Amino acid sequence: MFASLSAYLYRHASWRLILTLILICAGYFWVFNYSTLPFSNKALVAAGCGEGVLDVRPYYDAATAYRALLCYGDGGRAIYRRFLLADASFACCYGLAFSLLLSRLLAASRGFAGRWCSVILLPLFVALADIIENILIFSLLELYPHEVPIIADLAGAATLSKWILTLLALTILAVSITRLLWRQYRC
Repeated sequence: MFASLSAYLYRHASWRLILTLILICAGYFWVFNYSTLPFSNKALVAAGCGEGVLDVRPYYDAATAYRALLCYGDGGRAIYRRFLLADASFACCYGLAFSLLLSRLLAASRGFAGRWCSVILLPLFVALADIIENILIFSLLELYPHEVPIIADLAGAATLSKWILTLLALTILAVSITRLLWRQYRC
């Protein structure tokens, strides 16, 4: 199954599509971090007590999550719900963009074969962890003020998983670029 999905992505990994998706991701990044739209991180910080989204922390436990939810206030929690809905589409966009990019880089630097072909799915697993994290945080927001510590702990674990997978994917991406440049300039 993974091999067939990897092959499908490889067949559709055009540079035009990759660039388009990366530009869309850059737009999301700007909207989330620099705009004042009603679902941006700036709007959430302004609505509450200066507390940003839980998503950008490396990890948090249930107590930390519920302190943040209290700090956001009703307005901040409403903003965070909208943020999570937009973030889910962003996760799909960056997961696909970086899977396709990794596919092209691996094909150019090593050949698209063997055990490496499934590595291109790693950014999709990052996106999946991000979406799971979003669902869990959204659940916390919907259930608030009722506390369900197990959901908050699972959200923190999903966030940690997302960041570990992100670091792994970025490392593989950097190694692929380095290998490609090495092969280009060595010859």
